[in-house]
Amino acid sequence: MTRIIAALAACAFLVLAGCDQDETASDTSTDWVADTTDTTPDTTADVPVETPADSPADTVPDSSDCTCDATDGCLVVTITRQADDSMQPWVVWPTEADGTGTLIVSAIGGSTTLARETVADASYVSADASYTVELCVTPGAVEVRAFLDDDLDAASDATYSADYLDSCLGENDGCFRCVNTTVAAGETVTVGADLVGSCD
Repeated sequence: MTRIIAALAACAFLVLAGCDQDETASDTSTDWVADTTDTTPDTTADVPVETPADSPADTVPDSSDCTCDATDGCLVVTITRQADDSMQPWVVWPTEADGTGTLIVSAIGGSTTLARETVADASYVSADASYTVELCVTPGAVEVRAFLDDDLDAASDATYSADYLDSCLGENDGCFRCVNTTVAAGETVTVGADLVGSCD
C-alpha cells in the first residue's frame, strides 16, 4: 500500500512539473518575436537646397550700362599688368617704387584730351590686379593711354609719363604705350591693356 501511494505521489509530481515547463515555454516564446518596425531613415523629407553663389562672370558689370550721353561714345577701359613683372619699377628699383600709386587713364582724339580718369591707391603688385574706368568721348578715332604714377608727381592734366618709376603700357598693334580704337555715338567699346614696365 505504501508503495502504491509513493508511486502515485511520484506520478503527480511529474505531471505538475510538466505543466510548469509548458507554461514557462508558453510565457517565453513571445520573447523571440522579431521586431519588424521599420527604422530606415526617411529620405523623402525636405532637404534645404543651397543656392550656389554667382560666378565671377555673373558679377562683372555689364558694359552696356554706360552712363555717357547718347551723343557720346563710351569706352570701358580695363588696365591690368602682364604676368612677368621683371621690368616693373617696383622690382627693378624696390627702394624707390612700391607698385602703388595713381592710375591715370585718358582718351586722346588728335591732339585733344577727350576724357581723363584717375584711380587713387591703385596697386599692381599682385599679378591679378585690375582696374576699370569709363571714358565718355567724342565719337571717332580714339587713342587710349594709361600709366601708373607710382611716385605721385604727375601733373594734374598728364596723359603720358617718361618717369622711370612709373609703369606704362607696351606697344599694341603699332600704338606705342597706347591702344587705338574707334567708337560711335551711343556705342560702348571695351578696351583692355597691360602695364608692362618702366615708362623710362
